[in-house]
Amino acid sequence: MYNINMNKQLQLFFDNTKQLHILLCIVLLLIIVFIVAPIGVGFIKNSGQMIIIAILMYILFKNFTETHNMVLVQKGLKKKNKNKNPDDADSETMTVDIQNNTIASYALCVFILILLLYVIYSMFIE
Repeated sequence: MYNINMNKQLQLFFDNTKQLHILLCIVLLLIIVFIVAPIGVGFIKNSGQMIIIAILMYILFKNFTETHNMVLVQKGLKKKNKNKNPDDADSETMTVDIQNNTIASYALCVFILILLLYVIYSMFIE
């Protein structure tokens, strides 16, 4: 029962963040186009940077909330199943996988924040 609930939780998390990673790839392409190899000057470049900032803020917010929700549900499932004795090897492997996934997701949030701050900074140094 514990593993089924955790598998459902992981699948839901992956489904919710799949589009965010596609958006992140698009933003990285836009950063190359508008910041690294600037196309146009003035309005076109500034509007491109504003679009990049808006999308990065959306990705950061959604990724952080989805990760936080996954952690809360994980804690709830652990408390709920604390008295039950699931298969120790499977539950331990699942717990380590979820912890690694959570750490990686929070690290991605930090890197997105750094990228967002860099894009904002690059608007003002010109």
